[in-house]
Amino acid sequence: MDTQDVETGVDDENERVEEKLAEEIDEEELRAKEHGIAELLTELHETDEVIL
Repeated sequence: MDTQDVETGVDDENERVEEKLAEEIDEEELRAKEHGIAELLTELHETDEVIL
């Protein structure tokens, strides 16, 4: 195994880690948006407002 193989392996691992982190961030943002939507729906229900 030469230096280039090691560098390629490290680059591949870094790319996988970055992709996983991006997916986790996307999931966190989605959960935050879902929570905001749920809060808004609760407020609308409490005030008996209906949006058509």
